Amino acid sequence: MLPDEKQSNRQLAAQIKKGSTMAFNQMFELYGQRLYSFSNSLLKNHEDAEEIVQEVFFRIWKKRAELNEKKDFHSLLFSITHNLIIDKFRQRVKDKKFEKNL
Repeated sequence: MLPDEKQSNRQLAAQIKKGSTMAFNQMFELYGQRLYSFSNSLLKNHEDAEEIVQEVFFRIWKKRAELNEKKDFHSLLFSITHNLIIDKFRQRVKDKKFEKNL
């Protein structure tokens, strides 16, 4: 990530923290497709990947007051995404076990 991009992300994070929907939309435009591609490459399911991206941004907006604009926003987004993907894999395993028991 370039230094200018880090600074831009910090500014957007600070604006999101203040409740700016415009900044939130910009962040979605910057990262939505990247997060979708990352999710889809691991999950191999379009709907699940879209759901993950929606959940990531929902969580960011819900916890916007707790954002630390000094930390790397890019890393935060991908960490949340990674954790949600792991949760999705766990759910798939549970579902298969349930189906098997039926």
